[in-house]
Amino acid sequence: MTELSAEMAGRYAHLSERATRLRGKTSTDRSKLLFVFGGAAISLGLCMVFLGYMGASHTIYVFEQIPYLISGGILGGCLVIAGGFSYFAFWLTRLHAEMSQTRASNERIEGLLQQLVERS
Repeated sequence: MTELSAEMAGRYAHLSERATRLRGKTSTDRSKLLFVFGGAAISLGLCMVFLGYMGASHTIYVFEQIPYLISGGILGGCLVIAGGFSYFAFWLTRLHAEMSQTRASNERIEGLLQQLVERS
């Protein structure tokens, strides 16, 4: 009976370790989603602004240019801004992850130095 419970404890520890790794990958995938969304939104927004300009430049009447201004200029500009904020959020996520890794590395080095001081 104790062999079975030891085996189950080992399986449980292995499962917990693997689940922890999965949780860590999810946050990275979310940051990649921000990167992809930002690139797509900026590209689509710039295309809309360009197409709106092309449509409005072919007429001299203001009442014919207003739909192009609304659909191409304003909506395209909003997409460019939203994409820029997504890129900024992606950059902040990466910066935070790098700082966490650096902090953990510094703590390990500090612990090793403390052990060296205690031994000497």
